[in-house]
Amino acid sequence: MNGGRHDPKDIRVVNGSDASLNEYPYQVLVTPFLQQTSYSCGGSIIKRRWILTAAHCLLLGNTLATSVEVGVGSVHRDETRLVRVARYIPHPDYATLRVSTKWRMEFKVTYIREQSDVHGNDIGLIELEDDLEWEEDPSIQPICLALEEDIDYGGMAVVTGWGVMKSGTLYQPQTLQEVALEIITMKKCAELSPLPENPNSVICTLTPYRDACQGDSGGPLVVRLDDVRWALVGIVSYGEGCASPSHPGVYTRVPYFLDWINTITGSATC
Repeated sequence: MNGGRHDPKDIRVVNGSDASLNEYPYQVLVTPFLQQTSYSCGGSIIKRRWILTAAHCLLLGNTLATSVEVGVGSVHRDETRLVRVARYIPHPDYATLRVSTKWRMEFKVTYIREQSDVHGNDIGLIELEDDLEWEEDPSIQPICLALEEDIDYGGMAVVTGWGVMKSGTLYQPQTLQEVALEIITMKKCAELSPLPENPNSVICTLTPYRDACQGDSGGPLVVRLDDVRWALVGIVSYGEGCASPSHPGVYTRVPYFLDWINTITGSATC
């Protein structure tokens, strides 16, 4: 990630495994275009016409993507089906800040100041032109939005995506990857990572050598509520490198933005 784990220009989940057929039917492939350049992101089906993703997938710097494609219905990247996009809406208060974090010692001689890209209000919505029909299609299903009480610090969550295998590489797997990660407290997260101005708007995970990576941006972090129900608690946002044992992954905290989501889409009904 290097501040931009999910830098769109870098275009997998690290140390994950292949997802099974129809295992994550809410996961979609989001491909934004800026003129002739495209980059890879993820997203989640939350309603018949609405996809939830990261704002930085819809904006490159301060420039809105010129177009966005959404692929649904498969764990295999090349087999997703394109659906028509009506509009896409990054959060109006989205901001990327370049912040200094700490001094570290390099080769026991030189001190180098580290910097990171910190995303604030990193959430966006994509409206489709037509309703998704999922009654008879197990490959397309919505995911419920988590509430604050669904966040289990010290518990596990699952992140999925088609991003790169490790930071600095370009290879992206054809099959959706999944990995389980531990949700850490915000106190611990703040000790290890720069956070947005409002730290209540994010959630963090840290599991050594397992993580999201470039190209997973905008994808879902989900928690299990019971034997059959899962809920979307986070959106892949940023972090330092990928799968470092001392750098958390930072996710947009979905419960914090429920009012904004409801205002745009009409309700929070699962």
